[in-house]
Amino acid sequence: MDFIERGGSKVEASKVFKVSLKSIFNWVRQKKARGSLEVKKRGLGAYKIDEQRLRAYIEDHPDDYVREIASALGFSTSGVKSALQRLKITYKKNSTLQRKRRKLEKRVSR
Repeated sequence: MDFIERGGSKVEASKVFKVSLKSIFNWVRQKKARGSLEVKKRGLGAYKIDEQRLRAYIEDHPDDYVREIASALGFSTSGVKSALQRLKITYKKNSTLQRKRRKLEKRVSR
């Protein structure tokens, strides 16, 4: 950009620095609009699913499928899967027989 600001042409700059003319035009436009050529930082959007609420639900209902969690909390299955991944919670399902055994064990232990 210094080359162009000191009076050099955009065509010359593209040849000297071996970049496309389109890139030069984009950089000039960006410098005018933002005042600098720094890369714009990308902010993360807010998460819709509350982490504590999700963790509490999983503790209370450890055998629910992702689709059951999603419908109970009012979110999409893909959203719940992303939240579980973000929270580093692995979620493997057990067979129906194993779940029945656990329920029986809970009843017997009470």
